[in-house]
This record gives sequence, C-alpha cells and structure tokens, in this order.
Amino acid sequence: MESSIEFIRHLNAALKGLSLYPAGHPSITRSISGAFKAVSSFFAAKDLPVPLARQTDKMIIGLVDGVFVMDENPLYDITESLHELLSAVKKLNIGTITIRKGVTEREIGGGLIKLLHSDKADIEMQGGFEAYLKALDVTHITVLEPRASEDKTGAEAAKKVYRNAIEVIKNAMDEVRLGRLPSSTAVKTVINEMVGQVLENKSAILGLSMIKSYDEYTFHHCVNVSILSL
Repeated sequence: MESSIEFIRHLNAALKGLSLYPAGHPSITRSISGAFKAVSSFFAAKDLPVPLARQTDKMIIGLVDGVFVMDENPLYDITESLHELLSAVKKLNIGTITIRKGVTEREIGGGLIKLLHSDKADIEMQGGFEAYLKALDVTHITVLEPRASEDKTGAEAAKKVYRNAIEVIKNAMDEVRLGRLPSSTAVKTVINEMVGQVLENKSAILGLSMIKSYDEYTFHHCVNVSILSL
C-alpha cells in the first residue's frame, strides 16, 4: 500500500511542477522517476512468497465521491493533499486509472502525466483517453471515465441504508429514554443491510462513514463506528 501511495504522491508532485516549470525541469523529472520507482516496488511485491505476494498485476486508482481509492482502500487522509492530481482527475472526468505490470518510465512521464496535464478538449479531439494514449505509444496504462449509472445506483443504495441506520438508532435511544426495552428486529435488519453494503459497495458506504453531524453527533457516531467495525 505504501508504494502505491508514494506513486500518486509523485504524480501529484510532477503535476505541481508542470504548473511552475517547463517539462524538462529537474524537479519534474525527479518526480517522474520517483513515480516509476514506486510503481516498480508495487509490482515487485508480486514476486514475494504467498501470502505476501499481491494477487494482481494491476494498480488501480479510482475517484469515488471525491476520495481517491486504491486497492479498494479509500485514501481519506491524503486525498485533499493531492490537490493537483485531484483537480486534474476531476477536470478531465476520470473515473479510474489502471497501471499494468511492465509499465515504463516513459509511459508514466510522456503518457499518463502528459494526459493529466492536457485539456479535455485536446483529448476529445484525438478521440478520447484510449486514442490519446495509443498515439503516445502507451500500452500499460488505461484511463476510463466514471461508470455514471452504476456509481449513482450504488451511492443511492448506500445512502438509503445509512439513513435507515440513523433512524433505527434514534428510535432505539428514544425507547431507552422512555424506560422501554428496544426491539432488536429493526437493529438486526439494518445491520444485515450494512453488511450487504460493505460486501457489495464498500467504497460508497465507507465514504458515508465520514459524515459528521454536530446536531445529531451521537446518532451519526454510532452508525459510523458500526460501518468501520464491519
């Protein structure tokens, strides 16, 4: 995980450098080299003995609800610090970036970073992400737009479960205040719904676990801790 985080940090540094200096500036070439070393380390772990070896020859970077996700792990703590990369991904409407084993330093610097630093109109004029990268002879990197319909459906389902959980917590606490024993049926139902979301739609439900409401802090805190525990 550390090498993949280092990779996107170097990508961010290269994009920041391009906003200040010409492409051949040492600070930019150092960042590109750093990104290549990081991704090489990521794939080198594939050669380690099981269970240390990775079970994939791909590194996938995604953006879900404004948060970077790598290997299905949301990077809440560092997303905001990756301002240049986040801005480029949003501006170009990128959903996922896939880096495959065998990628070269040239493909990263002269392909991916060049694409991230380009205008959306220029990319569309060449036929989109695939055609743009193909013209640059990049074969180990794939860039895709978000799958809007699937993402929207998943996000809505996660929001519905989250709202249900809040209501269940409120009702249970109201029952306790009135001196009554809360029913476990609704609690068991909503827990099963949250388990389903964790298994099928982890990024969306984890994103909701970052919600903090100071007006209803106790309710949100209970649900957030439950999601993280699951």
